[in-house]
Amino acid sequence: MDIEKNVPFERKKKETKYPFDKMEVGDSFFVECDEFNSSSRRASTMALALYHTKSEKKKFKSALCDGGFRVWRVK
Repeated sequence: MDIEKNVPFERKKKETKYPFDKMEVGDSFFVECDEFNSSSRRASTMALALYHTKSEKKKFKSALCDGGFRVWRVK
């Protein structure tokens, strides 16, 4: 195995199917859930996606709604 020197550290940003980076304050989107794709499993996926978008500049809130859940950008 070769040892390399002076290679800068890079962390690739994980792509998400949710439009967090395009949202402005007051924007929201709805994620529909059916029986196969249960709301609890989707909510868990969304919570993880929200965790990875944590920033002091942007804040998001989510709530379960009839047939799915909605995510808002609040800051």
